[in-house]
Amino acid sequence: MSESPVPPSSSAPAARKPRRWRRRLLWLAVLLVAFVVCAPLLIGLAPVRDRIAAAAGEQLGRTVEIGSSGAFWGRGIDLEDVTVHSPDGFDGPLATVRKIHVDVDVLALLGGSITAQVRVVEPHVTLRTDPTGRGNEDGVVERLTTPDEDAPETEAPPLDLEVSVIGGRFESQALEAAENDVVEDIQVTLALDPAGGVQADARAVVKGAGKDGADAPLTLTAELDADGAGPVRCTAPPLDLARVARVVE
Repeated sequence: MSESPVPPSSSAPAARKPRRWRRRLLWLAVLLVAFVVCAPLLIGLAPVRDRIAAAAGEQLGRTVEIGSSGAFWGRGIDLEDVTVHSPDGFDGPLATVRKIHVDVDVLALLGGSITAQVRVVEPHVTLRTDPTGRGNEDGVVERLTTPDEDAPETEAPPLDLEVSVIGGRFESQALEAAENDVVEDIQVTLALDPAGGVQADARAVVKGAGKDGADAPLTLTAELDADGAGPVRCTAPPLDLARVARVVE
C-alpha cells in the first residue's frame, strides 16, 4: 500500500510575520518620535492655551487669560501676558504677569520625581475694594488652601523645585485710604529640596514705610529643614509700623 506524499509545509507565512511586526514597530517608533517632537508645539495652539487658562481659572475661581504660549524640548514652556481678572464690578484685574517660564526634567519625571525651575517675570498684584467693601481677591486663598476631599489620597512624589520672582509689584487699593499701599521691586528666590528643606531669599521696597515717609527696602533670608527649624534673617531700616501693618493686613 503506497503512502501519499505529504506536501512540504510552506514557511512563507512564518517569514512574513516577523517582517510585518518589524514594520508595525517601525511605524510605532515613527509616531512616537513625531509625538515627542510635536507635543511641545501643541502648547502654542489657541485651544490648548485656552484649556490651560481654564484649568488655572477653575483653581482660582477667576477668569484667566493667556496672551501667548510656546514650548520646545530643552527650552521649557513659556506663558506670556497672563491676566487674572477681577470679578464683575471692579475697575481692573487682580493680577498680571508678563511671563512665566517653566523647565521640567523629563527624565526625572519618568523616574517618579519632579525636578523643575519656574521663573515668574513682573507679576503685578492689585487688591481692589468696591463700594460695598468686597475685595477682588475674596475667596481665592480659600480655594487654593482648602484640600479637595474628592481627590484620591496619593503619596506626593519627591520634589526638587526652584522658583524665582523678578520685578514683582503688590498694590492695595482701599476706598478709605488716602493713598494706595505699594510694595515694589519684589525679587524672590525659593528652593525646595526633596527632603522638605526650604531656602529663601527675598527683597522688596515698601513705598513710604520708612522714617519720615521714605521708602523702606526689606530683605529676608531663610534656610529651614523639613521641620521648619533653621535661621531666618531680616533686615530693614526704621519703619513706620502703622504703615507696614496696613500693608500686611
